[in-house]
Amino acid sequence: MKNFFAIIFSIIFFLISFSGKSQGCSDAGICSFGSMSILGDRYVNIPLDEAKLLPVNAVDSTALFSTSNLAANKNLPMKKDTTPTLMSCELSEYYGIGEQHTSIFITQLEGNFKFIDKKLYGQLKLPYTIVNGNLGTTNGLSDVTMSLSYFAVNKPKCNLSFALGVKIPTNQSDLSMNNRPLPMVYQTSLGSTDILIGSRFTYRKWDFSVGYQHSFNANSNQYVHLSNISDSVTYNGYFQSKNLRRHDDALFRINRKYQIKKVVLSSGLLFIYHTSNDDITNDLDERIQGVGSQGVTINLDLAGSIPLSKHVDFTFVLAKPLVQRKYVDDGLARSFVAIVGLKRNF
Repeated sequence: MKNFFAIIFSIIFFLISFSGKSQGCSDAGICSFGSMSILGDRYVNIPLDEAKLLPVNAVDSTALFSTSNLAANKNLPMKKDTTPTLMSCELSEYYGIGEQHTSIFITQLEGNFKFIDKKLYGQLKLPYTIVNGNLGTTNGLSDVTMSLSYFAVNKPKCNLSFALGVKIPTNQSDLSMNNRPLPMVYQTSLGSTDILIGSRFTYRKWDFSVGYQHSFNANSNQYVHLSNISDSVTYNGYFQSKNLRRHDDALFRINRKYQIKKVVLSSGLLFIYHTSNDDITNDLDERIQGVGSQGVTINLDLAGSIPLSKHVDFTFVLAKPLVQRKYVDDGLARSFVAIVGLKRNF
């Protein structure tokens, strides 16, 4: 166990010491919704002693809910489900470093629900964001994400799931301070309604995920660079984003899982391709493209789940960029991301 913690602290030190910026994918939503989460053990509710501490997605859910298994295990429900039931909930704390060393804090409540079909699960994510930087502090409810995940295959060595979700904005990204519009990194919402689709395939200890996110509308952000202000150097240090229309994101992730006694780890690479340059409005009120916003972002991820008791897990996610886009007008540039949480299984 001492060697395990030495490895963890070494990795954390490496991540913190690595420099650069990346797209903060947990904000946009595509890499963390439903079964697309880097922690792939959320969607089959198995008592810890019955799972024998194996990754949850390595269990056949059909066999799990068979008549013989239900009779043999008192912890599993004995009556047929007729309505969605809460399967697990998680409270997590997110910390990210954005443009101009802006600090982003997100407190998120996440609920996972089991439906009549034992392979169909729903998820609801409610985040609250606080942003602090050299232009001030903002806070508010962030975009709400709802999704459904279906496990088409759920066998001991092979797992295949599909996920469909929607991200609903809570405002139009038009927050301001001292009568001046704020850039996107200070906004608590992306201001657009997005659809999320994805699929995840697991074979033994390897995970492969693909996904796509499409935004349906531009937001009402009004931030452009101003020359006739006293603090123009500070104020103009962010990417312009007036009336931002985000284009689509395509995702590919490859991860490998490791298990050390009761601890499950997952690490790998996350590739996000922003398919086109975003559309923005400049200070002359002309509609232009944010040149450099198209391109690839590559993140190095490390996540883990540590059981604290039979029904409670401690979870964490760390992420650092290896490659970044040149122009990140949606405010999602991050030089480091850390998420810790407590998950209660029912």
